[in-house]
Amino acid sequence: PRHLGEAWRAARAAARAATEVFAYVEALEMLEHALRAQDEDPGSDDYARFELLTDLADVLRRAGRWIELRGVTHEAVEVADELGDVELLVTAGIMTSTGALWQSAAHAEVDPLVVDALRRALDRLPPGDDPRRCRVMLALAGEIYYGSTAAEREALAAEAVAMAHRLGDPELTLAACLNAAIAVWRGSTASWRLQLTTEAVALARELGDGISLAAALTLQAVAAGELGEVAVLDEAMALARAEADRLRHVYAQLVLDSLEVSWASMRGRFDEVAKLIEHMQAIGEVVSITGYQESLAGALLMQLLWQGRDEELLFGMLAMDGNTFLPIATSVAGIQCRTGHLEDARAYVDTHREAIAAGMDSDTWYSPMAWSMGAETACYLGERDLAATAYERLSGLAGRPACAGSGSAIGPIDMFLAMAAHATGESALATRHADRALELCAAWDTPLAADLVR
Repeated sequence: PRHLGEAWRAARAAARAATEVFAYVEALEMLEHALRAQDEDPGSDDYARFELLTDLADVLRRAGRWIELRGVTHEAVEVADELGDVELLVTAGIMTSTGALWQSAAHAEVDPLVVDALRRALDRLPPGDDPRRCRVMLALAGEIYYGSTAAEREALAAEAVAMAHRLGDPELTLAACLNAAIAVWRGSTASWRLQLTTEAVALARELGDGISLAAALTLQAVAAGELGEVAVLDEAMALARAEADRLRHVYAQLVLDSLEVSWASMRGRFDEVAKLIEHMQAIGEVVSITGYQESLAGALLMQLLWQGRDEELLFGMLAMDGNTFLPIATSVAGIQCRTGHLEDARAYVDTHREAIAAGMDSDTWYSPMAWSMGAETACYLGERDLAATAYERLSGLAGRPACAGSGSAIGPIDMFLAMAAHATGESALATRHADRALELCAAWDTPLAADLVR
């Protein structure tokens, strides 16, 4: 017992050394020793506890253990509150958004403890430009993704990025660009996100920050993919993959796998697709990232879709129905139609009109997928109102692939605009969209998508 003080400090030092050489499993083991010993050390205090929790949060992020990170964040907030220290409250509040490559909150949920901590931190910080205020605003914008309007999130993110620019701090601006790109993620913000991530790539290179460079390149590739800018997509994917592999950045590797599966599938490179899915499954054995199951399911469905394995695809969609937070009602109906089960689709639509309406009314990272499959459903079943809604939602995204964030690209949005136009009786308009869809498939080198358009 008299050596506890030395013991936990030695374990902390060992954990930091292990982290430097990417030995995250060993680092986590050492930090568990440190936390247990520090708990029993009468000479320790809450500040020491907070420092250990900060180290643990960093290693969990690097190791891809994001679900466990949230529990550490909660404890850190509680320690910060016990100490009444606003600096520590800021540090705790931003733990789950630092280094994230997706919404920091659990999908379709809001963490009230973290959101409350961030709002209290904003209230206690002095007004005006301040790096702490900037980071808290960015974290808050991400944490409230499923509990606010897009306008609120985007206003917070835009102001935080502007503040970082005014402060002239490259590291802060880098973090601001990355966090903002995630917080504002939806179809209509893809161009903005490409600008943010392109700036982040340049800053990360300038600062020699490899972890941020891997993240920035990954998010740049995602935004470029959503826009159909395949030259940027392919270059960013290759560079991001090299950096993520070098640093063992498993979160970036997972997002890149998900992104690449869709494009490789549309290009008919199925040997590559199989290897990517195998890699995703291997990553899933060592990481805990909210949404991993949906990401893997999406990759498997892309494989089935573009290989023309219709009945397996339909089975997979029906298995997901009711077992995911994703608004997949239009996808289920659309795949029923596409695979020839029209009467089943008609019955499904009749009994799921509320879910279909909710999916068509939403505007998140997933929505372009829901809207596109709504257009296809409407085309097959002659649902004019659904077709009109789908056309309205999709019209601002013409010229791009239909996808769900970083994965599940299902062909050009113009194909689905053609379907929606056809269902409303606008035959000439439908033809123009269909012709444009074929042009896009040629430009993207996606022959299987072109076959689907035809």
